[in-house]
Amino acid sequence: MTMKDFRTQKSRQLNPNRSQPTDILPVRRNIFLTLLLSLLVLLPAFFSISCKKLPSPSSGGEEAAVVDSTLTVLKFGSACEYPVKSLQVLVYKSEGTRSLEKMMTFEELPDSVEIMTTAGEKLVAAVANSSRALSPVALDRYDSLKGLGYDFSDEDTALPVMSGQCATVRNNGEITLFPLLCEVEISSISNSMENYELAESPRVRLVNLNSYAAVMQEDGFVPTEFMDYGEWQELPFDIGMFTQEPGTTLYCYPNETDHSGIGGIRTSLELECTILGEPCTFTAELPAFGRGTKLLADITIGGPDSCRFKIYEDKAQGNQGRL
Repeated sequence: MTMKDFRTQKSRQLNPNRSQPTDILPVRRNIFLTLLLSLLVLLPAFFSISCKKLPSPSSGGEEAAVVDSTLTVLKFGSACEYPVKSLQVLVYKSEGTRSLEKMMTFEELPDSVEIMTTAGEKLVAAVANSSRALSPVALDRYDSLKGLGYDFSDEDTALPVMSGQCATVRNNGEITLFPLLCEVEISSISNSMENYELAESPRVRLVNLNSYAAVMQEDGFVPTEFMDYGEWQELPFDIGMFTQEPGTTLYCYPNETDHSGIGGIRTSLELECTILGEPCTFTAELPAFGRGTKLLADITIGGPDSCRFKIYEDKAQGNQGRL
């Protein structure tokens, strides 16, 4: 009888296939090496981030310094009856270079506005009915306002350029707008000729007009640029025996020249009419007048070679041209 050798089978069961462990170990080793390499790559970036210092406000870094702010209240008014269809307001610091801090625009004249500004008093300027938008780059300093001016030929007499300025006190300020534009009104015109010969087709205009004015200038308007003459304005009726009060108004920029001569030319009022079929022209210099002034003219025609002018400031309106 042949007996089976069970020892060999037992030995095989107690000692499984040795090739299995040798296949798994390289895979585990590769995973470990990959994790180790990834860690070595990330560590420098981690230390770089953790060690980087943020700039402080006092060190001049990119982080903006915190500044104190306050509420500034501005009130507005107008010294004339002209409407306001646009308003540009510039707020400047009152110290140092007096730089522009804020610029605002409005479609009408507000009674008052409240704005946030940096701490400290401000210099505030306002321009109404400007034909162009003001440039914050060109007007980045308060002193640059001295160079801001307008041409008379660009004026809209229904919506003239107006301006005003103020320095705030305890963060409160009030601005009154004054026009550059001035008025010359023909208050009365009469005829003192014998037999009351008619002064026919009368018309008036201004000559030697100041053609340019600085909008923030308060006084001392001595022009260096002129327009030879303005447009003729027809008077409503021929001038006969009755005094007329036409109320015809002519417009110009201020001219505070004391007298015509070397270095100065006064603006003048010119009257043209026809007497006995002959054209006649009469001219009278206007007195010195500042911005926003209204002048009245009383005219008396005495003949082809005679005419008297009385030109004076309208005291009822007063001098409204001081900022």
